[in-house]
Amino acid sequence: ANLGRMSQKYGFFVPDAEYLTDLEGLLGYCHEKIKLGHYCLYCQRVFKTWSGCQKHMIDARHAKIRYEANVDQEEFDVFYDFTEANDEFLVGGSGGTGGGGGGGKKKAVEDKKADADAGEDGDEAMYEEDVEDDDGEWEDISDDEDMAEDEDDDDDDEDGDMYQEYEAELRTHGFDVTPLGELIFPDGR
Repeated sequence: ANLGRMSQKYGFFVPDAEYLTDLEGLLGYCHEKIKLGHYCLYCQRVFKTWSGCQKHMIDARHAKIRYEANVDQEEFDVFYDFTEANDEFLVGGSGGTGGGGGGGKKKAVEDKKADADAGEDGDEAMYEEDVEDDDGEWEDISDDEDMAEDEDDDDDDEDGDMYQEYEAELRTHGFDVTPLGELIFPDGR
């Protein structure tokens, strides 16, 4: 009833209503965003009072949800379920005509499996192989860690040598460095 009134009086509409799963939650969130946060749903402007926000939205014809990527779409996504649209897109984008019976969905699933086998979805395919090869035992990688520690030790030695050279250069000019790395001027400051 409220949505019908808002639509008729102010032109308010819910974007992608066919994929909306929680109308009451979306309307409650919009209500809180206006009444508690004093945010305009369209331009994201913040007002001192909710009534000022509401007046702005009516006067500026902002009684609508912007629903754009990188603006506010992500915060409203929890109220939607686009799996059906994604399935339709995959079936339509798989090279078929998109029309006809249920063969399109089956082809899309087969294409997805073929892509995984071919390595196009490398991360998922690699993960699945790891799971299949895993016998439930821990892999010992201590040899790799020892090699990495040896390399780190070499880097530490080089850094230490450079620091010693830096301290020596400072001392030639009358400066000193405390154990905490603080610089001491020749006059003791």
